[in-house]
Amino acid sequence: MNNTDILDFGKAVRNAQKCTYIRQADIARELGVRPQTVARWVKAKNIKLSVAIRIASVFDERISDFLAKYSNQGWDYNE
Repeated sequence: MNNTDILDFGKAVRNAQKCTYIRQADIARELGVRPQTVARWVKAKNIKLSVAIRIASVFDERISDFLAKYSNQGWDYNE
């Protein structure tokens, strides 16, 4: 695996926040976690899939749609 194969999930969350104005505090409240936990996720390049799915649901997106829309990678996850 090389660096071009890695998706920066934290960056995708930051992009989603910019587009939707959903704050880290909003994500924390929706998921029942502390804002510090969300801050750690947003800074991370990779996180557990189960967490990624939960975060995508806060933005009313399936994980595949969330990543396609906000990752800036231009990948089609439905292939």
